[in-house]
Amino acid sequence: MNFKNIIRIILPFCIFLSILLYSGRADSVLLFTIEYTLASMAIFLIKRKFISNILWGIYLSILGVQAASLFSSGQYLMPLALSNAAEVESLGIGEVIKVFSIFILFVIIIRMKVATIIDLIVDSDVHTQSINHIIKQQHISHRMRRRLRSDGIITVNGKPAAWNTLIHGGDHLIMKLTPEQEFSLSPMELDIIYEDEYILVINKAAGILMHPTSTVRDHTLANGVLHYYQETNQHYDFHPVHRLDKDTSGIVIIAKTSVVQHAFDKKHTHFYKSYDAIVEGYLPSMRISINWPIGRKPGSIIERCCTNQGKPARTDIAVISKHTSKISYCNNNPADTVNNSNICPANSSLLAYNHFTHVQCVLHTGRTHQIRVHLSQLGYPLAGDDLYGGHLESIQRQALHAARVSFYHPITNEWLELHAEMPEDMNVLLND
Repeated sequence: MNFKNIIRIILPFCIFLSILLYSGRADSVLLFTIEYTLASMAIFLIKRKFISNILWGIYLSILGVQAASLFSSGQYLMPLALSNAAEVESLGIGEVIKVFSIFILFVIIIRMKVATIIDLIVDSDVHTQSINHIIKQQHISHRMRRRLRSDGIITVNGKPAAWNTLIHGGDHLIMKLTPEQEFSLSPMELDIIYEDEYILVINKAAGILMHPTSTVRDHTLANGVLHYYQETNQHYDFHPVHRLDKDTSGIVIIAKTSVVQHAFDKKHTHFYKSYDAIVEGYLPSMRISINWPIGRKPGSIIERCCTNQGKPARTDIAVISKHTSKISYCNNNPADTVNNSNICPANSSLLAYNHFTHVQCVLHTGRTHQIRVHLSQLGYPLAGDDLYGGHLESIQRQALHAARVSFYHPITNEWLELHAEMPEDMNVLLND
């Protein structure tokens, strides 16, 4: 906190304290001091200056109203009072409630995880020193320096730099450290395709979320990976390089530190991705290149659609094989099939045939639901994709699997070609 902010805090405190004493309300001094200390600390801990200034203005306005009340009538006006403080000799329950509310706000803000940013101009009298040496001079704790070294994103004059980079007087140094993650640990059987000290590549099962949400806190991929790190004595966080939908299976690349994740972004790493997909119907045996822009569907926060107002999207499709799957229906209750019940009375079942095409999809762009939207628009929705026209009779999720990915490792520059076998629920559609 700089000198200007200290003055902004101390001056109103001294003024209001003087008014309290002048009005003969020495009984309020202790409670007001607690309230003011907690409120000012909570507000100035907020990193967004705009929000902090607004809250500070509101709080000082409340104090101004209270000060006017003290001057005019000697009463300590309580904005939240359940009973008028003038009617009782005590402080009034309203002030107690106000202090308690501010305390809760203080605890919440204290527990909020924010990014740590060190932004400084190197002193002009510095000739040549390492970033390590400069940071030691900033009176930063040993633990924070260790985190900055392993997980910090460093730039000098806007260019990427390392911990031992030499810098000079006048250089602009920025170090950013993302907040430590606080996910619970959930044991999970991970299908690890590749791992080194920088990245972890997993074949994600269908039905697993990438990371916790406001409603689902446990048993996501993030929870499972962090549990794996703990079990293997690895001190890393969860930094996914890309994401898959909950019901899409296949390859997920996870950077072990924010530095590695940043390296993927900085180098604009190009991923050569291909997906195994099973569509409903017999798709013509020809290579198809779909170049339909994709945007948000009007009135929906989830669905996408092909629209001229969307972003460019290209998917290349190649037919691998065509298959026919048998499905049993009941004469008396066709809905039994949808409910996965194929138990019918004797002589009351019918056989129906579903036609599927196994296709390989290559992505040239990365729009949300790109493959699902393109294939649905083409008239061949994914099996099980009921959001975009598919049906659930044969499979209970969209039949989409991230099967192959190739890329240059951002740290080692090694060329990696990774493959994940198609899961059993999709293979069943191709083996009937």
